[in-house]
Amino acid sequence: MPDKPKGGPMFKPAMLKKLIKWMQNEVAYVMRLQKKGILPYCKPAERIIIETSDFERMLGMKKRTAQRYMAWLREKLNKKKGQFVSVEEFIRESGLPEHVVHQALYLIPHEYPKEVKRDKK
Repeated sequence: MPDKPKGGPMFKPAMLKKLIKWMQNEVAYVMRLQKKGILPYCKPAERIIIETSDFERMLGMKKRTAQRYMAWLREKLNKKKGQFVSVEEFIRESGLPEHVVHQALYLIPHEYPKEVKRDKK
C-alpha cells in the first residue's frame, strides 16, 4: 500500500520491475490474440486522463488497491478528490516507462472476450 506522499517515486524499484514485466506480458498476450483474430485491431481515441479503472486494468490491481493508489497520487500532486490526473502526471510520478504505459493503456482491454480463457493471477 502506498504511504503518505513523500518526494520519492510512486513504486519501489522491485515493484516497478514486476509491474513493467506484467504490463509487457499483457500487451504481448493481446497482440497474440489480435494476430489470431480473436481481438480486433483498433486505434482508440487518445487518452488524456487516467482513471481508477485504468490502474486496475493496466497494473492488475484490485479495485480498492487502485483507489488507494489514485488517492495517494492525487495527494502527492496536491489535487482535491474528484480532480483529474493526467496520463503524463501518472507517468512522471509512477516511474514507469512512457512507452509501456501507453501500450498498456491502449491495448489491454477492460474485458477479454468470453472465448478467451484468461488465468487470473
